Amino acid sequence: MDAPPICLALLGMNSGFFPENFVLWTRLAQEYPWLSPPFPKARVVAAATLGCPEQEIVDNAGQTSADFAQKFGLKLYVAAEDLLDKEKPDGVFICGRPSALPSVALLAIRRGIHVYLQKPAGVNAAELAALAAEARQRGVAAAAGQTWRHDAAVMVSRGQLRSADIGKLCSLRVMYNHGMPGGKRRTFYVDAAEGGVELWLGWYPIDLLHYFTGSSITRLFATAHPGGASPDWPHTVLHAACEFANGVKGSFDFYGNINYPYSRAEWELLGEHGLIRSVQRHDVEVYRQGHPQQALFRNQFTDLVAQDINGWLHSWRSGQTSGLTLEGAVEVLRVAAAIRESFTTGKAVTL
Repeated sequence: MDAPPICLALLGMNSGFFPENFVLWTRLAQEYPWLSPPFPKARVVAAATLGCPEQEIVDNAGQTSADFAQKFGLKLYVAAEDLLDKEKPDGVFICGRPSALPSVALLAIRRGIHVYLQKPAGVNAAELAALAAEARQRGVAAAAGQTWRHDAAVMVSRGQLRSADIGKLCSLRVMYNHGMPGGKRRTFYVDAAEGGVELWLGWYPIDLLHYFTGSSITRLFATAHPGGASPDWPHTVLHAACEFANGVKGSFDFYGNINYPYSRAEWELLGEHGLIRSVQRHDVEVYRQGHPQQALFRNQFTDLVAQDINGWLHSWRSGQTSGLTLEGAVEVLRVAAAIRESFTTGKAVTL
């Protein structure tokens, strides 16, 4: 007899992307043949508004909580505690304003329920570190996402770091382009109290810097520039030069003012004897001793949300995940805060 599906719930509905996609991809991803390991049977059965004003849910999610629940056949609650105690889910997705996510997650963690927080998972590194410690103590699988870790070009590049003879990694550059913000709806994403663009979009390249180097940033100098895209985005171009604990040097570039079809992300990984880089549309090239060699990869589609969720679900038993843990998210928050401090003061920051 087949095991019953994993029971999941959604806490928080006032987000522009994550609530619907968490529910949608949890269901559809079970049919993806390319997921490795295969996606376990899982289903979101209920959602809670957490008392959020209905207008904020509409502004961010584009629909009312009742319409959302009806669309996916979910039981609808207001309070997280009521949902957790009545539905007793195995795990929960937590969405909404980043500043509110850790306190909501704590309700689930103290009940022994696994948690997946939408990025950027919080705005205060100390608060998130305490949450991560609580999850470890109670044996709860706690993750944050999504990230670019499961992008096919990222995985190929990271594999080439280990297998290609480029020698010791000396420096790297990571760029992320989000494109110009669209629409005129007022959402919490532009509120400085929710972390600013350096956190909720800088999240991706900051994590890639950590992921490629396997080290943490110890010092950085950052600049920020208005890109003219929107008055709600005061800093649409960010640059940071970084030093890592393992001696690697790196840089971070974020653009929020360039429309597609320009590349979403690019990187260059420079070793003692060669170079690995992604180019437009995510092809990956490897250069060794001055000779270009095309890696066996060309613009392969990867669903980042499905892969991140899959890693979280499988980590419940294995204790290991290929996604971002809350401990890793804490490091991203620390770097984002240092970036803001640096471009505000005009000085380098030691972490």
